[in-house]
Amino acid sequence: KLNLTVALLNSTANIFSSSLDQYLDLLTERRSIQFFELTKDNVTKEFDVSQDELDSFYLSNLDFYQVPEKRTYATIEFSKENLAIEVNDEELDQAYESYLQTIPAGEKRVSHLMIISDNYETNQEFTEKVNSIETVLTANNFEDYVVSDSEDEGTLDIGGDLGFTDGQIFPAEFEQVIASLDVNAVSKAVFYEGNAHFLKVTEIDEPIVLSFDEKVQDLRDELEDIKFEDLSLNIVSNLSGSALELTEIENLYGISSELSSDISFGDNDLAVGDQSTVFNVALNQWTDPIEERKDSFKIAYVVSLTPAETIPLENVLEEVRGVVLDQKRNEYLEEVFADDGLSFDEVGLKELYAIADFKIEEFKNINRTTSLLANDLVNLVFNEPMVGTVEKQLLGDKLFVFSVLARNQGD
Repeated sequence: KLNLTVALLNSTANIFSSSLDQYLDLLTERRSIQFFELTKDNVTKEFDVSQDELDSFYLSNLDFYQVPEKRTYATIEFSKENLAIEVNDEELDQAYESYLQTIPAGEKRVSHLMIISDNYETNQEFTEKVNSIETVLTANNFEDYVVSDSEDEGTLDIGGDLGFTDGQIFPAEFEQVIASLDVNAVSKAVFYEGNAHFLKVTEIDEPIVLSFDEKVQDLRDELEDIKFEDLSLNIVSNLSGSALELTEIENLYGISSELSSDISFGDNDLAVGDQSTVFNVALNQWTDPIEERKDSFKIAYVVSLTPAETIPLENVLEEVRGVVLDQKRNEYLEEVFADDGLSFDEVGLKELYAIADFKIEEFKNINRTTSLLANDLVNLVFNEPMVGTVEKQLLGDKLFVFSVLARNQGD
């Protein structure tokens, strides 16, 4: 339906004044057509193919006659499992101690009472105000004095609340004091940018500390990952690009290899990057790691290789001859296409041209959706406005000849 709609819109794109009725006439129009198709298989003309033509085609298309390099390689997979990586109790204990040391201090929620120096005419008045507050301020009356004396209008309605800090939120002058305060403790005056602040820790959000039993599996996994990574780096540095024999490595690590025989690039299950790794290393050498995963990787050893080669012309002579003949038949169809003498006289066509085994067909009263024609042919036939003329079109390696016999009004 989409193809049909696009074709119809294309055929009517320039009829800007068309009414809906005119458009629907085109949409539902029925036609009677006569047509036939010719391909290279319909050409009966005998062609000679010279040695020069064979040589020219062969040399121009050497890529078609290349036998790619083939390699036989062995792969050894190293994994946590087959390397028997183990973690002992002492290592787990040390890892748990390290975990405890990395736990951050709990976040503290802080409120403040602020005295702004610019609100006072003299420094003495400012100092007297700060001292008077400091003398009477306690944890119990802190919120009351915030309401009555704090000059930070932004926090008056919320008891001076500044939110939580993990030790990195507020200026260093604040954080040093906050770190020394327990919950409900109130600080002395803290001076910052000329103003005075009294700080109170109202809440401490303690971090979650997992017990050894709760943490031990994660620690074991982390230590195994670290050991596997270290061992992997050691294996790779010893093997990559080296000439250590396959049997030596199998015996050293107690791991059997898997052999892949006579493999060409692209003819295997490896990712493109891994294929490049395998096909770029020298014979009897180990590759860099391939198929790398979190808990495993492989290294390949090139056992043997068969270099790429070009198949000699004499070995593909008949194949080349067949392709050249097909080209000549297609070129003959182009000659037929260029001739203005095409008609729908089957006998006359066969006498005029070296063609056979084709059939002139006729479809009567078809619309765009009821014929057995392919979409490209439907568009071609229904976009032709003339009746009674012989039309032709080369479509790839096919010659399509048709004539619109009648155009009938649709529904």
